[in-house]
Amino acid sequence: FTYGFRPDGELIDIDDGELISLARQYGVAPVLHLSSLGEDGLFSVALATRALQNMEVQTQLIASVKQKLQQTDYVGVDVDFEYVGRDNAQAYVDFIRRLREELSPLGYFVWVALAPKVRDDQEGALYEGHPYRALGEVSDAALLMTYEWGYAYGPAMAVSPLNQVRR
Repeated sequence: FTYGFRPDGELIDIDDGELISLARQYGVAPVLHLSSLGEDGLFSVALATRALQNMEVQTQLIASVKQKLQQTDYVGVDVDFEYVGRDNAQAYVDFIRRLREELSPLGYFVWVALAPKVRDDQEGALYEGHPYRALGEVSDAALLMTYEWGYAYGPAMAVSPLNQVRR
C-alpha cells in the first residue's frame, strides 16, 4: 500500500502497475503513498529521523520520489511519516517544503497524512511531530487519519468512533 525507503533514501519498490492501471480505468487519480516504513514493513522512527536530519539522504529520497512520479502515472504524493516526535517536527515541515518545491513545478501535488489530534499541545510521539498549521502551510492539503483510535494494542473500541471523528 505504500512506498517505504531504505537508509540511503532509495525507495523500496512495490508492484503497483496494476493498481495504477485500475485506478485510471475507473476514473480515479492514483496517488503515491510515501511512508517511513522500512524493509521490515514497520514504521521506523530511526528511518524517518535519518531522512529528516541527514540532507544527503533527504535529497536522495526526494529524487527517488520525483523519479518514481515521472516513471508512473501518479498525480501526486501523500506523505505519511508517523511517530516522528517533537524533535523532528520542524525537520518534517522543512522536508515537506523541500518536496513540494521540487514537485510543484512539475505539476505534482504534495499531501500530508496527519495523526488525529484535538489540540496543538497534545502529547505523544504520534502527535508532537505533526504541527498542523506549519504542515498545512507547506503542503497542498492535509488528510486527517481519523481511524487511529481503536487498534490491537489499545483499549477495545471502534477504529473510527464517530464522536472522536467529530471531535
